Amino acid sequence: MSFKLVRGATAWVLLAVLCLGVVIPVALGCVIPRDLAKQLQLAGDEIVVGTVERVHEVWAPDVEGNDALFTRVELRVQDAWRSGQKTGTIQLFFQGGVSPGADRTTVTPAADDFQVGRQLLLFLADREFGPERFGPDVYQLDSYAECYRIQTVRSRRGNRELVVGKGDGFAFETNILLADARERVQRLLKKR
Repeated sequence: MSFKLVRGATAWVLLAVLCLGVVIPVALGCVIPRDLAKQLQLAGDEIVVGTVERVHEVWAPDVEGNDALFTRVELRVQDAWRSGQKTGTIQLFFQGGVSPGADRTTVTPAADDFQVGRQLLLFLADREFGPERFGPDVYQLDSYAECYRIQTVRSRRGNRELVVGKGDGFAFETNILLADARERVQRLLKKR
């Protein structure tokens, strides 16, 4: 076998790996391409900023009645952008696990996002399925709903809270100040 043939095959393998590493995650991340207005339409029954207080996994019947792994989260809410509720703890869930080695769905939120102490911005849904499985007053983080990390950034003007953007096809494509994100959401909610 000649060196040229091996080099050509190596290039094709590298191209295939690049496609798998770039194209597939982008496709999975953008199952439903959306801007902020579309995200609010899909899963905007409540939009909250809060801190993860407790995370645990439970087995329960899914929509089709099959046993599935779900993650339940207690979130201490600092601000609720739709209802105006300012403080308190809410319960939410999503299908799939977040612990190492747990069953996951391809669109489950990142396990790293749901660590105790992590501050998040979440688009939540109020679905009949939740109370049927997990009791009253529980929100669902739909598989296509977005979950954003909030980071505190130090600047000359003091500490600022930043929503970490996710790129093309998401409600917040680039980093944005939390106050500005809230203003954009409120503006769209008033239009509806």
